Amino acid sequence: MPRFEPAPPFPNWPRYAPERPLPPYRYVPGLNPHPIRDPAGHSHQHRAERVRLPAPDAWASCLPYCHAVDLHNFAYWWEAHEAWEGLWQLTDKRGEQAQFLQGLIQVSAALLKRHMGSPEGVRVLFGEAVGRLAGVAAAHPRYMGLDLPDYLGQIAACRAGGPPPMIRLV
Repeated sequence: MPRFEPAPPFPNWPRYAPERPLPPYRYVPGLNPHPIRDPAGHSHQHRAERVRLPAPDAWASCLPYCHAVDLHNFAYWWEAHEAWEGLWQLTDKRGEQAQFLQGLIQVSAALLKRHMGSPEGVRVLFGEAVGRLAGVAAAHPRYMGLDLPDYLGQIAACRAGGPPPMIRLV
């Protein structure tokens, strides 16, 4: 019988896309139905929305980006990964915005691996994410609303056993 795992409660954490509900469960491979492929999944037969890649300084008007941040902050790491990947697919795959989004994707994947007890996956994914995000931070300490030095510090603390990094957009 699949176990539907709710996200940890964060009652005082801000939502950046409150008009978009969070899924009824967070997907953890092997624990519950795949959100898209399984008929019992929370997004089965959900139509993919048309997404436009925002300019980095226009992030606040990009509902998919803001919703991905909400998903990440409320521990829907697989779902955040998927949401950011939809934006990443629209990039040139090499520029700063692509590196930034790929870094966020890898952080979400690392957190999911950590939750699943896969230390090697955590090590590799966090390492790649830090490299990408640090590269963007060197030119833009604040990118798409995210204070990258602060976020990189949170990742370092997480790698040392601390809580997951949280994104506060400014």
